[in-house]
Amino acid sequence: MRNAEYKLLDFDNGTQRFFNLTTDPLESKNLLETTVSAAATTNYNLLCQEIASFVGKSGCKPAVAITATEDLFNDEMPQVFPNSFKDCIRIKNTNGKENYQLVNVLGQIIYSGNAIQNKYFGHLPSGIYVLEIEDKGTSKHNLVKE
Repeated sequence: MRNAEYKLLDFDNGTQRFFNLTTDPLESKNLLETTVSAAATTNYNLLCQEIASFVGKSGCKPAVAITATEDLFNDEMPQVFPNSFKDCIRIKNTNGKENYQLVNVLGQIIYSGNAIQNKYFGHLPSGIYVLEIEDKGTSKHNLVKE
C-alpha cells in the first residue's frame, strides 16, 4: 500500500517494510528499523489501516517511535484540520494567498484553487488524500476522508 510519499509492504510471514519514497526512492532504508518523525508515524498508521481494510486483517505494529525534535507544530505554518474530515477542510495560519491542491492516492487532482475552505468534499470516497499548500514554499499534509 502506498500514498504520494510513503510505501508500506506487509508480507504474509508477518514482516513489514516501510519507506519514505521522497527521501529514499530506491527503498533502501526500512523506517520500521529506525526512530521516525510524527509524519512518518501518521503515514504508517494510515497505510496500515488501508491494508487492514483491504485484506481484512491487521498486522499493524503498535510502536513506531517518534523523534521528539521533528514535526513539532509551528504557529506560522498552515495547520490542516480536522483530520480525519467528513465534508470540509479547515486551515489555520493562512494569509489568503495560498494555492491548494487536493490529490487522491492515485495522483488524481481532486481540487486545485485558492479557496479550499469554501469547498464541500462530502461526495468524495473514504480514503487517504494529500493536500499541498503553496505560498512561499510548499507543504504537504496527509488527510483521511471518513
